[in-house]
Amino acid sequence: DRVKEYRSELNGTRTEFKRAKSSPDSDRAALLAGASGRSNSSTSNDQRARMANATASLQASSARLEESRRVCMDTEDVGVNILQNLASQRETMLRSRDRLDDADSSITESRNVLSSMSRRMATQKMLLVGIAAIIVVVIAIVLLVKLSGPSPATPVDKDRDA
Repeated sequence: DRVKEYRSELNGTRTEFKRAKSSPDSDRAALLAGASGRSNSSTSNDQRARMANATASLQASSARLEESRRVCMDTEDVGVNILQNLASQRETMLRSRDRLDDADSSITESRNVLSSMSRRMATQKMLLVGIAAIIVVVIAIVLLVKLSGPSPATPVDKDRDA
């Protein structure tokens, strides 16, 4: 089966080769004339027109590409500037956070000192009130004793006065 296919393909190729060998001038003329049978100068003008259109299109594309590259570079510069600004702002925020943490710890320490001072003040106030109460009681007792004088029921010892 395969051998038959190869033989038929070989015969077809031999026939094609003989035909190409026998008429090289006719194929060359067909190639130069073009597919529609136009003359050589007409084909040349068409090719020049197509080439001019292709060149114009290529130049326009190059200009657009160059403009796109310029826009891309400008965008990259803006992006770099934005990143630098963001880095600077980040540093500022970190410093502010550190300062805020320091202030927070100072406020906490101050609150503890004030609380301790308040407790001491309350303790000292209670102590002062207690001492004042004792002094008032002692003064009241002394006044009571002085004002009441010697009681008539108690005999006065003459030995004690001497």
